[in-house]
Amino acid sequence: MYLKRLEIKGFKSFADITEICFEPGINIIVGPNGCGKSNVVDAIRWVIGEANIRHLRGQKSEDVIFNGTDDKKAQGMAHVEMLLDNSDQILPLDYSEITLARKVFRSGESEFYINKSRVRMKDLNDLFTGTGLGKKGYSIIGQGELEQVLSGQALDRRLILEEASGIIKYRQQRDEVKRRLENTGNDLLRLGDIINEVRERKEELQHKAERARLYLQLNQEFQELHRIVLSSELSRGQQELSRKKEEFLQRESEIDLLSQDLLDLEQQLIAEENLLKEHQQKLNNIQEQEYQVQTNLNSFEGELRLSEERIKNRQERIKQCQADEVKYSGMLARLSQDLDTNRQDLMRQEENYRQRDEECLRLQEEIAGLEHELGIMRETFTRDKSRVFDISREESLINNQLGEKEEQLKKLSERKDRLLIRYDEQKIWLDKYYNEHKTLKGQIEHCQADLSINDARLREMNDQKDVLLEKVQQLEKEYSQLNQAGMKIKNALLSLQEMNQNLSGYSTAVKALMKASASDELKGIMGIPGEIIDVPRGLELAIDIAAGRNLENIVTDSVDHAHQAIDYLKSHKLGRVTFLPLNILKVQAVPATILQQLDKQKAIIGLASRVVNYDARYTKAVEYLLGRVLIVEDLDTAIHIFKRINYPLRIVSLEGDLLNASGAVSGGTKISSSYGNSPLLRRGEEKRLLKEQDDNETDRISKHNELLVIRGELENLEEGIRQQNQLRLEAQMTLEVKNKQLNETASALTAAREEMESFKKEAGEQGEQMEKLQAEISNMQIQLSEMGQESQNASSQLEKLKDKIEIKQRDLDICRERFTSQQEQMEMKRRELDNIRKSVVQFEQVQLSYQQSVQEAQQVQARMENENQHEKQRQQELKIKTAEEKISLSYLAQEIAALKENYQICNQNIKDFRQKLMPKKERMEEVQRQYHNLELAIARLETEQSSLETKWEEKFNDYTGETSEILTPGKLREYKIRIEQLQTQLEELGMVDPESISEYEEVQERFTFLSQQYNDMLQAQNSLSTLLGETENLMLKHFSHFLQLANESFNKTFKDIFEGGEAHLKIETGKERLEAGVDIEVKLPGKRTQLLNLLSGGERALTCIAFIFSLLRLKPAPFCLLDEIDASLDETNLTRFSRFLKAMSSSIQFIVITHRQATIEIGENIYGVTMPEKGISSVLTLNLLEAESMAG
Repeated sequence: MYLKRLEIKGFKSFADITEICFEPGINIIVGPNGCGKSNVVDAIRWVIGEANIRHLRGQKSEDVIFNGTDDKKAQGMAHVEMLLDNSDQILPLDYSEITLARKVFRSGESEFYINKSRVRMKDLNDLFTGTGLGKKGYSIIGQGELEQVLSGQALDRRLILEEASGIIKYRQQRDEVKRRLENTGNDLLRLGDIINEVRERKEELQHKAERARLYLQLNQEFQELHRIVLSSELSRGQQELSRKKEEFLQRESEIDLLSQDLLDLEQQLIAEENLLKEHQQKLNNIQEQEYQVQTNLNSFEGELRLSEERIKNRQERIKQCQADEVKYSGMLARLSQDLDTNRQDLMRQEENYRQRDEECLRLQEEIAGLEHELGIMRETFTRDKSRVFDISREESLINNQLGEKEEQLKKLSERKDRLLIRYDEQKIWLDKYYNEHKTLKGQIEHCQADLSINDARLREMNDQKDVLLEKVQQLEKEYSQLNQAGMKIKNALLSLQEMNQNLSGYSTAVKALMKASASDELKGIMGIPGEIIDVPRGLELAIDIAAGRNLENIVTDSVDHAHQAIDYLKSHKLGRVTFLPLNILKVQAVPATILQQLDKQKAIIGLASRVVNYDARYTKAVEYLLGRVLIVEDLDTAIHIFKRINYPLRIVSLEGDLLNASGAVSGGTKISSSYGNSPLLRRGEEKRLLKEQDDNETDRISKHNELLVIRGELENLEEGIRQQNQLRLEAQMTLEVKNKQLNETASALTAAREEMESFKKEAGEQGEQMEKLQAEISNMQIQLSEMGQESQNASSQLEKLKDKIEIKQRDLDICRERFTSQQEQMEMKRRELDNIRKSVVQFEQVQLSYQQSVQEAQQVQARMENENQHEKQRQQELKIKTAEEKISLSYLAQEIAALKENYQICNQNIKDFRQKLMPKKERMEEVQRQYHNLELAIARLETEQSSLETKWEEKFNDYTGETSEILTPGKLREYKIRIEQLQTQLEELGMVDPESISEYEEVQERFTFLSQQYNDMLQAQNSLSTLLGETENLMLKHFSHFLQLANESFNKTFKDIFEGGEAHLKIETGKERLEAGVDIEVKLPGKRTQLLNLLSGGERALTCIAFIFSLLRLKPAPFCLLDEIDASLDETNLTRFSRFLKAMSSSIQFIVITHRQATIEIGENIYGVTMPEKGISSVLTLNLLEAESMAG
């Protein structure tokens, strides 16, 4: 793969369409500075997906568009198209040629194309990932980037290696997974906040819905029970009053008779129970004896069965041992015959092996003699050959020395002339250096004084900055806390306002009437008591308890409008509501005498109607509801006033304890303390929150203004510090420059003096050396003639000795071949002998094993027969014990049967007495209960009958006087207790909102949905974490392998370029494995291992070039673009660079921008970038091969 063509239009200085056709090999781009050579590099970077405009020497995307000149207007679009040869399918597209294009418009819009199809920038980046042309690629090195590779961060070098290894795509995948993990985490946090908000709303609505359901359930039960109780009591009062008096006398005489009967029966029962206990004790004792005998019997029988099984097993073992004895005896006889045969064969084979061993020893002695003779001849040959080589080497060395001496003589003559000229020049420079050194000393002293003043000022400003930073951090913390508190207050107010708007806590009927009034469907509705009165802070709970459900009453201006509203409720079946029509509402004020008495009491707040605020229009309604409600500080005060004041007042304490006019007291804790259930508590809470909101806003503005002032001071101070640092940096740079110039001048002054003396001394030495060289040259010419004749005689003798050595070597090879054959036959015989010996040993071991098996079978057989005799004696003893236990068991069974019979007779007598006694006791209890009930009922029924009839009329308005089912006294009491409980619970519940039930179901459904989403996202987060771990493990594995290859390639390339030395890549320690960078250590030829910053500029540049070329050698890129990376190289290093570049051009296409002649000379195609018109670049092409052929 290589770059075939580049087309540029409107990109930077290329205003017109410019087409550059590149060829494989080395393509050189030359041209003056500023003509646009580097714009070609920028165009290639840009078209393959460079996103950072600063890497293209711009600030924004429009900077790459041609901006116009004095004579040519600006372009509206930049367009670059690149044609790649992909015949080797390096890029993962099924095309032999791939066209890439990119456009950008001044509007900022960009377009990307692959083979004329529009794609995303990400598609371009993915296409080149792992080819060396990606974002962190190593095949495009621009101006200044060569030094960045070495001086930059170690992580940047790691990314270059990852690009070369192809795992950069895994890093991009890892970064994408990390980003998705972070987004998922943020989404989880946001969703968690929403769930918490919905959970809070759900819990609040759940409580309200439960209260509403409980209220409806309790109210229905209350009405039903109340009707049943009243009906039962009325019927009972009508029918049972006369009957109760007669039954009273009957029950009294019946109690006396039952008492005597119960006394007689109980005495008989006690006597029979004592007899039963005696029988039970005897029976328990005998049953325990029977259990012990049965246990012994079972144990003896089990041992007897176990003994028989043992005897049977031993008999079978004896038979098996007899069979084994016969079997092993027969096998032992056959084995003895085979053992004798193998021993005879072993003796024959050992004799044969001994004869062959003697033959081997004879051949070995013959070989040793031949090797000794051959060794002597070879030593002689080597010695004569070395002598010939030494003569030739001395002859060649003298020839070389002769040429060198003649060249030295010529150079010495030229050197002497140059030294005399340089002596005169150096004298002039010495005077110049002395004057410069004196001037620089004065300038350095002035710079040091300025730097000391600057440091003192900078320390003072930094101290001030630390103080201001502490203030800013504290103010920001306080401001953040105020913001959070303000948000909480705001959310609470919004919730309260929403409740007020929705009339939360009121019944459906009240909400429907207020809605109809708002839409003018109903007239004359003035409001709800809970909304028209304003309660001072601290009295909300007392007023709420005292008013109770009356806060749901509706105030109307007339009874007619109230009638219309009732008809509306009936027609829509919305329920019941109490109305307060102001035109007929009657109010009875508290007498003045009572008020005077109240004024004398302590701990009294006042009448509720007088402590609340309201519009005068609602006076009747407020007096009706609260005119007879007295508010006091506590329950003790309420009880005290109730006893002292003889007037029907309802007294309520600030804690919500209520003392009714009848004397009934209710108190404790409300089921719900939430202000959302009471309009009065809600409005009180709203006042409190509004005040807190105002205070919070005032504090927040004050804190924000204070923070702005401190930040302004901090910014001014930081600007001053920055300017002071800039001045200090400039002073330091100036001082460093001056010091460096001073040192250079001093060194130059010393060097100049030394060189003058050196030049003078060296000129005299040159003359003496020239005379010595002339004499040496004459001696060398005579010596060469003598050595030629000696070399010819030695070569003739060496050829004769070589023929003798070849004959002797053939005789030695024949002997060795016979010896090797004999050794192979002996090895085969030795293996046969080993096998026979092993066979004999195995037969002897098997024989011993068979003998042991026969003995073991005989011993086991004797032991089994002895054990069986002992076991049979044990069986006789067990049979005797078993018979004795069976006799004892029979006797005990007879005694148990007799005792059980007596026990059953006695037990039956007790049951008979209890059956007679039980109904009499029950009857006695029933008669006594009836007696007392009748006694109370007669007194109560006479006084309650009229009260019950009145209550029925008021409650149900349909009393006919007919009797109905009468409840028992117990059931009646149960119903009454339940009714009182229900009434208390209904009062404590207060106003409820039936619509909260459906609202809670909606919120619950949303909560379930959000929770499922949260779990799904949590599962996705876990999956991403797993994928992240797998990707990182894959990256570590691939990178470790590639780093080893890259190390080898870098070391080899470094040695090739520097002609020696060493270079290594090392992973940073102490960092996370995937974020650890790569450091470079080098050892130049003849030097120790050094850090990169201690190398010279040329050495650093060449080291970086070695690093880049090692990656290209390990994984060649499609093409490589180098922008003036040879600028800092000296002639020697430039020659190495050019040689290496030429060697690699056979496999990689190079496009090199350069000014150096040595680099230009190795180019195969040269492209000249010129600027014929100011600000507009053009390209000229020259193919050197074509130019040479045309030149002839």
